[in-house]
Amino acid sequence: RARNDLEAINEFLIKDAGQPRPLRAYKKELERFLLWCIKKQSKALSDMQTEDCEAYKVFLANPDEAWRGPKAGRFSSAWRPFTGAPSSASQKYAVTILKAFFQWLVSVGYLRGNPWLTVALPKVSKKLTSIEIGRALPQQLWDGLVTPGGILDQLCSTPDEVLSQRYRLRGWAASFPLSAQYRLARALLLLLGDTGVRREEAALTTRDLLKP
Repeated sequence: RARNDLEAINEFLIKDAGQPRPLRAYKKELERFLLWCIKKQSKALSDMQTEDCEAYKVFLANPDEAWRGPKAGRFSSAWRPFTGAPSSASQKYAVTILKAFFQWLVSVGYLRGNPWLTVALPKVSKKLTSIEIGRALPQQLWDGLVTPGGILDQLCSTPDEVLSQRYRLRGWAASFPLSAQYRLARALLLLLGDTGVRREEAALTTRDLLKP
């Protein structure tokens, strides 16, 4: 029953209002495109051709300065459609929404064809996550820990009564075999250092899982 493109957008947004769909994001992307159609292309949304859709994809990558601005109320004179250039992932998300919307317009008979059908999704640049080494041990300390005769070997070979006195243990704690705990710590540190496994993997590792 939509009489114009804005009503068609609203029909699309409310048709699955009870579904777990980010309606706010859909509304934002569709209204941005509608505004672009009118302001930049001087066309109705329903008159868009594939060439227009390709042009909008280019526009998304770098919106005009006049279309950008800090966050402001929708009815403020400072409001702008974009706060900056969308990331490649945001561009892909926007085009995905537009493709789905136009396909729906075709399926309900509002449009005869989908101009977004042959438009490729923007490529998403993969983020390179740098290795976090802020908590890594300096090489000199690591060598001092794990080399034969190093700190860990010395702790493992220290008698339990000496360790109890060193850490001033009393009661039940004094009878606890600290040297066994140090041997476990040594095994764990060697496993982490030599294999690079994550903490969760190391915590679940049993001897039968270790292979040469």
